[in-house]
Amino acid sequence: MLQTLSRFFSIKKLLLVLALLVVIISGILFLRQEKESAPDLNRLSSDLSGGISCTVQLQRGDFRAHSFFSQSFIGESSLRFFSPPSLDGFEIRQSEGKTSLAWKGMSCDLSSQQLLSQSGAGLFMQILEQLADGLDEQQIQIEPEEGSFRLTFPIQEGGSCSVVLEEQTLALLRIECPEQDASFILSDFQYTSQVPRQQEEKLPAEE
Repeated sequence: MLQTLSRFFSIKKLLLVLALLVVIISGILFLRQEKESAPDLNRLSSDLSGGISCTVQLQRGDFRAHSFFSQSFIGESSLRFFSPPSLDGFEIRQSEGKTSLAWKGMSCDLSSQQLLSQSGAGLFMQILEQLADGLDEQQIQIEPEEGSFRLTFPIQEGGSCSVVLEEQTLALLRIECPEQDASFILSDFQYTSQVPRQQEEKLPAEE
């Protein structure tokens, strides 16, 4: 058979054809594997629109702080600081489209959203809202890492943002905004409305 093929191809050309086939097949398998391993962005958007709780280590420039973030649903949230001591108890609340500040029994509404966006806390909240609203897949770069995914996308404040997600649960682990000189390390991240939703999915369909 080899002698028959050699009438049409030289051995060198045959090897080149085989090598080309291997490259094409490998490329198809790689793209299929990459697609299957990519995070479900619709699921991420849906989960971030519901209940969330986590501890946030915030850094922007020389400012560092620790806070606890909780959200019942998108637009209804609270970020309460417990470090440094000078900010212990200071809280930023979002409810019904309004933002308020509370500290030591005093509270006031924030008249300008621009003031909030210029702070690290405001930037953190805006990134969560952008993720919950859904990202344009044409503008996202997805990089698989060991046990996680890194999403890089442009943000409203300018520049880009990288979000690291846990592979299975899509829990947020870290947010980095180099152009804004800001980073956020998230721990004990939980989707608090995830359990009820999973239980609803297991309920038998009504006849």
